[in-house]
Amino acid sequence: MDLPLASSARCELRSVIRFLSAKNIAPVEIHTQLCEIYEDKCMSVQHMRKWCREFKNGRTDVNDEERSGRPSISDETVAKVEEVMLSDRRMTVRELSEMIPDVSKTSI
Repeated sequence: MDLPLASSARCELRSVIRFLSAKNIAPVEIHTQLCEIYEDKCMSVQHMRKWCREFKNGRTDVNDEERSGRPSISDETVAKVEEVMLSDRRMTVRELSEMIPDVSKTSI
């Protein structure tokens, strides 16, 4: 392939890793092949080894798992902020945060 792919999703790379790992190709060789195609958008050899190990241990999902931590803002809150902003485009961030107490000023 002459042109490198412009962008890649993480799950796309992991799918290729899963496929090549199932063919018993070494992680270093998988990394070399992916770097030829994706160039600098490719993950490191260490991450490649980690994913090969995960797939060898029975993992089938190529998507990210849910992580613990501070929850993100809900879709309803985003819609509420957007609705208020569209009704009055001159509203300041401070005014928005006062009108919608669920969201901090930095989140808005």
